[in-house]
Amino acid sequence: MSELEKWSSSGRALSRNQESRKYDQAVDRVKQEARLAKLEQDATAALAVNGMDLMADIDQTRQHHTQQHPDLAPVLVQIELAAAEKFRRSVISFGE
Repeated sequence: MSELEKWSSSGRALSRNQESRKYDQAVDRVKQEARLAKLEQDATAALAVNGMDLMADIDQTRQHHTQQHPDLAPVLVQIELAAAEKFRRSVISFGE
């Protein structure tokens, strides 16, 4: 009997196959985690960019209304700041 036949009949081949499967499963888990991390990063970036775009629109609207009604400026600033804080919290807490 050759060394290869002895090795394969002794159960070591099965052990190697199990190790190989475990390794392949571990690689699959790492790949899945990387895909999920990238998805979360992309979603966080999209949320942040969208929030910044909306905040720019809100700021422009506030400026327009402030020019039309200067007496409303303090209230409009408070509304804008509240919106900015809400956007900030949503980006920070996203994915937790």
